[in-house]
Amino acid sequence: MRLPFPRRRKKQLEDFSPLDLSQQNAQQRVKLKTSAKANAERLQELVGKNADFHLRELVIPTSPQVVAQICFIETLTDSNLFDRQILRPLLEREKQLTLKELPGDTLSKKIGSNLIHSAKVRELKYEDEVLSNIFYGGVIIFLEGSEIALAVGLKRVPERGITEPQDEAARRGPHQGFTECLSSNMALVRMRLKTGKLRFESFRVGRLSKTDGAVVYIEGIANPALVEEARRRIRSLDVDMVEDNSILEMLIQDHPKMVFPTTFYTERPDLAASSLAEGRIAILLENSPTCLIVPANFYDFFKTAEDNYLRWPFTAFLRVARILAGLIALWAPAIYIAITTFHHEMLPTPLALSIAAARENVPFPAFLEVFSMELVLELVFEAGVRLPSPVGQTIGIVGAVVLGQAAVSAQLVSPILVIVVAISAIASFMVPLYVREQGVRLLRFPVMILGATMGLYGIMAGMAAIVAVQCAITSFGQPYMTPLAPLWPGTLQDLLFRSSHWQADARPGWLRTVDRRRQAEIVRDWEKDGANPDGEVDLSGE
Repeated sequence: MRLPFPRRRKKQLEDFSPLDLSQQNAQQRVKLKTSAKANAERLQELVGKNADFHLRELVIPTSPQVVAQICFIETLTDSNLFDRQILRPLLEREKQLTLKELPGDTLSKKIGSNLIHSAKVRELKYEDEVLSNIFYGGVIIFLEGSEIALAVGLKRVPERGITEPQDEAARRGPHQGFTECLSSNMALVRMRLKTGKLRFESFRVGRLSKTDGAVVYIEGIANPALVEEARRRIRSLDVDMVEDNSILEMLIQDHPKMVFPTTFYTERPDLAASSLAEGRIAILLENSPTCLIVPANFYDFFKTAEDNYLRWPFTAFLRVARILAGLIALWAPAIYIAITTFHHEMLPTPLALSIAAARENVPFPAFLEVFSMELVLELVFEAGVRLPSPVGQTIGIVGAVVLGQAAVSAQLVSPILVIVVAISAIASFMVPLYVREQGVRLLRFPVMILGATMGLYGIMAGMAAIVAVQCAITSFGQPYMTPLAPLWPGTLQDLLFRSSHWQADARPGWLRTVDRRRQAEIVRDWEKDGANPDGEVDLSGE
């Protein structure tokens, strides 16, 4: 799906909030009864025998009196709010109120709008709505004689405070990171984009998990076709569980079987906000401390949020270093195998003699030597991740040093190989995103097999295959290697050499945004009148 250039919009995008998949057919939805007791018993039957489900009958002291059935799940409901916003307002009255005097044309409106002290009051007509709301921490109030139930949002969810991102820590810029609370994450994004054009479109996925989420975009900037594509993919999901954004990513990305991801995620609200301002789509999910950004290209995985806060020469240097580090991590072990096995003549004589002397007593061929060391290094990395932080760091450092030194002393590997493997490992950690680093580490092994079987010819064939595959795949319909293949000349300056902020006046052309300019053509307009030709400013006031 290639994004078309958007035309002038004639109407606002419709709200996107699909029902549960099991209740999408309106003809199958069951309406509530007028009997409050019958509705409460039906809800108890749907919830099942659970110790934390409570049903309470009370009489609201109005004239005439109203019998109500209150249902809630104790573990999901804030008991203090329940007492202050529902029980006390309904039961503790100095004088009796007359229903006819209360504003509202229905019983549910009279009770919900005048007697309940909460802004989160909804009217429900169907059983599936009642069941869904009670599992989201809502208190359900059935009123005798009314076919409409009231749902009061008193959700209580244990959540951690806003802390610094673990995988994307930065020296400059904000130090706030997303949490597992969807409302908190939405607030973090809105803090950075104070505009009425910011849109949060809610959705729910998972027949069992019923996980809430939000598609986030800026109306008037994001391409409507891209927004509709995100809606379509999420709406079509029919799965039991979606626990995290990483699972949602695999369900909606173009090529889920690829080693390299075609969507990228971030823990930083500032990076999500800047991506939205470019015209991309963000996807937030309940219980997930990350934000999905679509579409993505190959070069996004070598950028960091900190690049926006550094001067452009240093940013350019870091981006070139990251790409070179990725190439070294992927190809260095295979090139070592190919040269030491097939292409000795390519090395200078002193270096060739040094490598031959180091490998003189090693009993294994170069391929087994490199393969075993890389495999052991992966085991050390995984052991360090799975253990508690203090122990994991110790295992990672001591294990690698001790094993490497022991292997060299036992003449199982050569010292030069240890250097190559160490450089390759360090280079792989320079790739900013962990999912991209995983792809580099995994592809390293088949590339080593090509180098061991066909030498440099095999390595070049593998390189051509990797480049060809990445040129063929897409991210939400957009070419993965854009803006280099296909070529977008106006966007090339942001690949390696980030444009200065006063020069970045256009959004990425390949996104085909509605509004293609992000700032005026001349931003530093003060230079014309505020400074002398020699660059000095007259502060004397004369």
